[in-house]
Amino acid sequence: MSLKRILIVDDVEDNRVILQDWLEEDYELFQAATGVEALEFLEQESIDLVLLDLSLPEMSGLEVIEKIRKSPKFLNLPVIAVTAYTSSADESEALKAGFDAFLAKPFKVKLLFETIEAALKET
Repeated sequence: MSLKRILIVDDVEDNRVILQDWLEEDYELFQAATGVEALEFLEQESIDLVLLDLSLPEMSGLEVIEKIRKSPKFLNLPVIAVTAYTSSADESEALKAGFDAFLAKPFKVKLLFETIEAALKET
């Protein structure tokens, strides 16, 4: 069985490295530092799930999810918001925008895995 492919999108390299370290044994991982880079990558590669930061340069995570959800190609692509924003209003806005789940940083590794697995099962 091949590993599920996850795109990690975060402008902070340390955050991408931490997620890479936690997830690399269980998933095939790819990284993008901006929303534009993420969208370009998605057009070229087949991905099973995206971990997307809300606070990105050039284009916010909310703008990225809006573009993802407008594309028929990505209608069923699970996208999880991974963010330092922690208010319930932020979570509500993210879910309304089209995210499948919301994880506030710093998060627990167990919760990260549970959220990823739940999102992947829904596809």
